[in-house]
Amino acid sequence: MKNIIIDTCVFVQENFFHGHKINGLLNLHDKEIAKIFITEITYHEVLKKFNDFFTEGLASYIKLKGAMGFKLLKNVNGYDNLFQDINKESVLNDFKRKLDKYISEGVIEIIPYKLLNIDTIFNDYFNGNPPFGQKNKKSEFPDAFTSKLIEEFIAEKGLSDVTIFSLDNDFSQLDSKATISKDYISFLNIENSKLEKAEVAERVYILNQESIIDQFKDWFEDRLYDYNLYHDAVNWKDIHDVEVEDINVDALEFSVVDITDKEVFAEITSNVSVKIDVTTDNEEFRYYDSDDKTYHFFDTDSVSLIKTFKCSMTIGIEVNNKEDYSEEYEIESINEGVEIYFDSIEDFY
Repeated sequence: MKNIIIDTCVFVQENFFHGHKINGLLNLHDKEIAKIFITEITYHEVLKKFNDFFTEGLASYIKLKGAMGFKLLKNVNGYDNLFQDINKESVLNDFKRKLDKYISEGVIEIIPYKLLNIDTIFNDYFNGNPPFGQKNKKSEFPDAFTSKLIEEFIAEKGLSDVTIFSLDNDFSQLDSKATISKDYISFLNIENSKLEKAEVAERVYILNQESIIDQFKDWFEDRLYDYNLYHDAVNWKDIHDVEVEDINVDALEFSVVDITDKEVFAEITSNVSVKIDVTTDNEEFRYYDSDDKTYHFFDTDSVSLIKTFKCSMTIGIEVNNKEDYSEEYEIESINEGVEIYFDSIEDFY
């Protein structure tokens, strides 16, 4: 059986237990593919990070509810269900209980604190060896103690086939007995692809490729007509029109990230290129009216912009077995974290 150690930053990147990829890693335990470990340091870091990010998100939510005009939404049926009060202490306690339940049920195993020989840690610190580098020292020392705990745990337990998943650049440069990787998506795809349900899901994906491409296009189509996206690119000239000339979706990449009793979740990625024509005032044909102190323009100009975005979509496909499955898919999320902007000379075509 494989051994997987998950670093704190992976939990943060995948929105803690909400993300399908973090659940995909944890579900490898139930499939008897891998044992899942976190250090005791990571345990406390995950709780603290969730507290920090949730506190920030709750403050934004409260600010939104207090915004001018928001009270008018109270006239909407179902307002109380949509905008309920959130009890911070209850949410934090629920999250801790969920994490502790994974541990008590053996899904996650803790690498405990132990007495460490800190000579090597401080030698690495003074010599600038990984994980000590250019970043904040507050982050470097937890990484150093975490890596030391991991290495001694691997040696003590005689573990083999160990993979540490971490997005930390300095952490990834450590000299370790384990394989240190950022690419848990490929790992999940390789392991899940060995299962029958993954083959069924891939057939459904192939049937729906054109539909998936259209979903990517529609996502951009719904957003690209917003004039505010182009003000920086046209140096804040008045914009008269925006035309979407082309949306091109490159080859799709399909990765199975989680398999449950009745559903397969997959991440689909692609590079999407867009070409936009923006019509603005032509500053070569203008005059200044001293009476009203404004410029008047007699002609317009067209600026073509082109840009490529790295896009992703998570889909769910109902699969009970190779005979009983749906040929349709459901979008779980699309382009989370993708920001559309045009603000540099590279955007001009």
